[in-house]
Amino acid sequence: MDIVGGAVGADEPPAVKEHGATDALSRQALQDLVEAGSGWLWETDAELRFSWLSESYRTVTGADPASVLGHFRFDFLNQVQKGSRGASAHLENLEARRPFSDFVYQPKDSRPGF
Repeated sequence: MDIVGGAVGADEPPAVKEHGATDALSRQALQDLVEAGSGWLWETDAELRFSWLSESYRTVTGADPASVLGHFRFDFLNQVQKGSRGASAHLENLEARRPFSDFVYQPKDSRPGF
């Protein structure tokens, strides 16, 4: 299963608990949107390690969120193993905190969850 990803507001601070009600409302609105569809949301820390996963993560991927939290997001990508230029460009965008869209994550394992 491939995962198509995108990010908006890449410079937004990560944890709702560190911020005001506006961020909590924004996160809830995003969560509601994801739950209405078939996707899931994630958040990464400054080192691009997973720091939060939406409630729908387990349902969509079949994987335990605890197996992913704290891991570098590229640890699980097949493209990295194969030396993909697209993965390298995507990492550059992430490190520069630029928004992205339509990057297809191809997990090393057959299940995204690694």
